[in-house]
Amino acid sequence: MKDLREKYKSSLEKIIASKDPSSGHVLDDSIAELRLLNERIIQQRADLRDTVRGQQMRQALNEVADEFRSAESNSIEAARHRHEKSLLGSIRFGSAFTGLVAGCVSLVCVILAMEYVGIIDVAFGVDAQRRVKLDKQFLSDHAVIPVADAYLLKAVKSVTDMQSRDPAKLEKLAGEQFVSLREIDPALHKAKPAQLGKYSGIIVRADKVGYKVLMSWPLCTAAKWTKPSLIDPVRGTEGERCSHFGYWNEAGKSF
Repeated sequence: MKDLREKYKSSLEKIIASKDPSSGHVLDDSIAELRLLNERIIQQRADLRDTVRGQQMRQALNEVADEFRSAESNSIEAARHRHEKSLLGSIRFGSAFTGLVAGCVSLVCVILAMEYVGIIDVAFGVDAQRRVKLDKQFLSDHAVIPVADAYLLKAVKSVTDMQSRDPAKLEKLAGEQFVSLREIDPALHKAKPAQLGKYSGIIVRADKVGYKVLMSWPLCTAAKWTKPSLIDPVRGTEGERCSHFGYWNEAGKSF
């Protein structure tokens, strides 16, 4: 945990140094950016996702964030000092910068070199505000994915129970096209968790053997990062965007 905290301290300092010190909420924005990067790493690696190690990474980052918040100075001058000190120190990062920094005589060149090799992601003003808002939205959506997943699994159970109990009725209700979960299980439809919001609904298509149970678009991008196996292969993705995610069996895969 100590090594993790030191790593996050160093990373957070670099992110803070890339921010405009005269803008507000520098520390909160920097923490949000680091949380997003950390979560992406966890979700992309099977050895970290849903493991004790992944939880330790989140805990270590939380501890570092709390430590920085408690020590944060309101002085813009202090923030500017951190900014300049970190950038000057970055010149010693190694040979990866040699070709990029050679001939540069200003801190701007160093920043550009660091951004080019991927050590920092520099953004100021409106661009930085937009990134922070998008990051916060992603993290908010990401936190709801376990709720959506549990609700989807309840819907799958309801569909498969009807498939076993009365397959002809299920096929009549949902065999030709996707229908709202309301048509299959009105009670479960009404019991949708409040965290999912009004635009996240479940649709179902099923016949006597196949089924596909999907949740609509608002949370799909977060689901793609958290559980990419749930993304509907028929509707697919466009860059980081997608429209539906959920569960299906082999017979219903092409629905």
